[in-house]
Amino acid sequence: MNKKTKKYIKRLFQASVVFICIIFLVTLAKLADALTDTDAQVQKIAGEVTVQIYSKAPREDAKFEPAGSGVIIPSVEKNTHYVVTTKHVAYSRGEYLVKTFDGTEHEITKSEDVMELSELDLSWLKFTSRENYGAVELGDSQNLETGDSIYIGGWPFNNNDNFQVVRGVMRKKNLSKSDGYSISYKARTENGMSGGPVLDTNGHLMGIHGKSPTLYQLGISINTFIENASLSWVKICNEGKPSLEMSLALAKKVGDGWETKGWYKVEPQSCKPLLAIGGDYKGKVYYYAYNSEGGYWGDGPKKFCIDKSAPYFRTEKRKNCEKENLERVQMDELEVYPGMEPYTLVN
Repeated sequence: MNKKTKKYIKRLFQASVVFICIIFLVTLAKLADALTDTDAQVQKIAGEVTVQIYSKAPREDAKFEPAGSGVIIPSVEKNTHYVVTTKHVAYSRGEYLVKTFDGTEHEITKSEDVMELSELDLSWLKFTSRENYGAVELGDSQNLETGDSIYIGGWPFNNNDNFQVVRGVMRKKNLSKSDGYSISYKARTENGMSGGPVLDTNGHLMGIHGKSPTLYQLGISINTFIENASLSWVKICNEGKPSLEMSLALAKKVGDGWETKGWYKVEPQSCKPLLAIGGDYKGKVYYYAYNSEGGYWGDGPKKFCIDKSAPYFRTEKRKNCEKENLERVQMDELEVYPGMEPYTLVN
């Protein structure tokens, strides 16, 4: 092989190396662009559905202070919005402000608008607004695998009220930690992001961020919330006359007493989901409903004395209802379970 041939081969090899490097760099650039597009898409979704939550101590001179984050979930009620967060951010004995992405502050002062889930570090809040706020799409946390990219949205305390989304890597699922914590991941979260959403690359809600105990973070899977919050487990529907509104009450045995909810108004030809009613209604519950024309639904095993004129439904275990100017009713039994069909009451 002469010098001229060797020189030609050397140049050909160098050109090939340069060409391969260019192809490699172009591929990396395209991959980076794709990741950036995903990041931007998820960040946009997170920004629209993540809220900042403020709490106020129970004293006269108290002011609202940042407490953490939350995420808006779907609602079927007009002008009613639900926010899921952790119980250590918002619990039932407090007043709260929910600040949405547009800067609007929605004050929550009624105790029935803050609901907790027993044995879980989860709660949710209800606020009303005519604004059509977006809601996150609920995912299935069982689809998460080790190494998957996840995103956590929230409002860090030390970031001058600036919203933040951090990218992380899925670590484990189906954990059995206290307070319902069941997924772990690695991400650089900050104080103030507790209660914020854990999203997958499609922007679907996979969990609620809650703790950073050591080198990794912990969240509660959205499946855990759905299984325990009676989310869309049952809808009680008023399929009666178009002009007749229904008043609905629910009761559940809790320890030696009863937990009751009502009266709730169910418009004609519409349904009331248990999420809207609130409470940890799972398993056996009792219901009673009536309308203004004397129609009623309830002829079951549980007998109570009630006052229909009172704004709130209360059960009274009395032997003689008439002496107390109360009406005796019998509440029907209803077994609530995941995936059940809407329960319809017809005039």
